[in-house]
Amino acid sequence: MKKILIFLILLAVSPVHAQQNRGIERDSTITDTTRYARFVAEAGVRIPLGRMKEKYGTSAEFGAWWRTRVAYNDMLDLGFSLYIPQNPQEFTYTYRGEALPTNAIGVSGMVGMRFCNVYVLGGKTSLEWVSSYGYAFFTYYDEYRDRHYTDPPVTPAEDEENENTVDLFGESYARALSTFHIGQGVRLHVGRVSFYAAYNFAPYGFFSNNVPDNFGSHSVSVCAQVRI
Repeated sequence: MKKILIFLILLAVSPVHAQQNRGIERDSTITDTTRYARFVAEAGVRIPLGRMKEKYGTSAEFGAWWRTRVAYNDMLDLGFSLYIPQNPQEFTYTYRGEALPTNAIGVSGMVGMRFCNVYVLGGKTSLEWVSSYGYAFFTYYDEYRDRHYTDPPVTPAEDEENENTVDLFGESYARALSTFHIGQGVRLHVGRVSFYAAYNFAPYGFFSNNVPDNFGSHSVSVCAQVRI
């Protein structure tokens, strides 16, 4: 598992460094920082792969990104991408020695950045190779709190076993698995409209004691975007 993880990280990082040594024509429309769109809004679908298909189905996804130009006229996007799991399927998590049934609820996704290598195709059309990095979370129903909720809540010391699970909503019955996100994708720009497809890797089981290592890590995003 760790060898696969290292390979995926190297794969994600390599386009960033390789671009510095390529003599590829750049998109002249973004060489002036006053001329490119600063905001990107996106909407599409998140398609789970592998074991993630056992947790939820194809789901609506949306995001918002702020853009800035970096070295070599490449672009850096900062923002978030969220999805609302559809057709959630029951799975089991372990907490305080109990194996508990649960399912995905609410909103899940990632917050981070996308490094975009820009290539000119002609006119107002360009192509970007996108490497994304960030924090990913997967929200699920907290069956343990539903069964054993106490007031006041457990102290941090008492909650030590659950250090890799985040309580996102205070006293509500929702918690989230946390991990890192890396991804690779391509984006085609036609005027101010773009089409984006990417592979996402977020190993939720790798850092958590509440779910197994093979909980699920893979998904694909397909979105349409508008630059403002």
